[in-house]
Amino acid sequence: MNRFFKRIVQLNSFRGVKRINRNALRAFYKQNYAKAFESWSPIAQSGDEEAQYFLGLLYLHGHGVEQDYQTAVEWFQKAAEQGYNRAQSSLGGCYYFGYGVEQSYLTAVKWYHKAAENDNPEAQDALGTCYLNGEGVNQSYQTAFEWYEKAAEAPLCMGRYHLAMCYELGFGVEQSYKKAFELYKQATFTIDVTGYAIYKVGELYEQGKGVEADYLLAFVYYQKAADLGDVNGQYHIGLHYYYEENYSIAVEWYRKAAEQGLPQAQRRLGLCYVLGLGVEESNKDAVKWFRKAAEQGLASAQYDLGIQYMLGNGVEQCDKTAMEWIKKAADQGYEEAIKELEELQQLINNVPTILDSCE
Repeated sequence: MNRFFKRIVQLNSFRGVKRINRNALRAFYKQNYAKAFESWSPIAQSGDEEAQYFLGLLYLHGHGVEQDYQTAVEWFQKAAEQGYNRAQSSLGGCYYFGYGVEQSYLTAVKWYHKAAENDNPEAQDALGTCYLNGEGVNQSYQTAFEWYEKAAEAPLCMGRYHLAMCYELGFGVEQSYKKAFELYKQATFTIDVTGYAIYKVGELYEQGKGVEADYLLAFVYYQKAADLGDVNGQYHIGLHYYYEENYSIAVEWYRKAAEQGLPQAQRRLGLCYVLGLGVEESNKDAVKWFRKAAEQGLASAQYDLGIQYMLGNGVEQCDKTAMEWIKKAADQGYEEAIKELEELQQLINNVPTILDSCE
């Protein structure tokens, strides 16, 4: 399940709960999901929209019952049709991601709109994203900004984060790094704070955008973000230790980010294996990480992988495959690849058989 959707659904669940549902909610908090399910089931069956929503939540996450997205959607639907805005928002999320239903941005927007108009901040934020990306609606940065602004009025992180992003990039509003920094900073004090919001504060401190540059504070925020599992924070902490020549710690943080799929970290980890910095030298492992990054389209990693094939380091030597990867990097404007490709082309002109298929 999408982790942001899961987090939003959970935080969306526990505000202003009816007295009739509080015993079940206490059981839920204590992770006694079987008791929560047992308590909510008869209340939901009787038609209580709040209990229907919570029962859907249990099915969505597989708490106290076998996970079943389709059944979760059925309970969200019952509650949503009674006007319960949390269920409307969650039902929109199910359609957005295709959980238990055929994926449909159009239907997601329908339910997000209903919940947003009923003052649900998570739905307001989600609706802003739909307008930002043109998903189920005509793209409109102005409308996205307006919904993010509504969501930001609640003490929740994502609305403020997205509003800050609009100010940073000038989406639907006059660009302002100062306002972006203020909103990112505010987002770090919310109950649902995310590592990426914290990372963005560090990034603006490092770049001196909207605030006086302060590399120490940048590091502090990167570390906080990294400790929360944010991939960009982990990568930047790795960079810090690498340039401090503390390679073993750099590798630890690169690996954390690389395992989460960040191509820049994957490439950096590959370079550490090539050079034997912080790890035992291993061209085979270097190729593994270069390939992961290259397949995501990172030009520098495509070039590095091409060079490994050219030299036969960690992989069977193959000029044809080398040229294919180097050309991919060159096509993206990577200078080293462009130069290497020119030299390879001259070599091919002299030795045409160099591009014969490799075993």
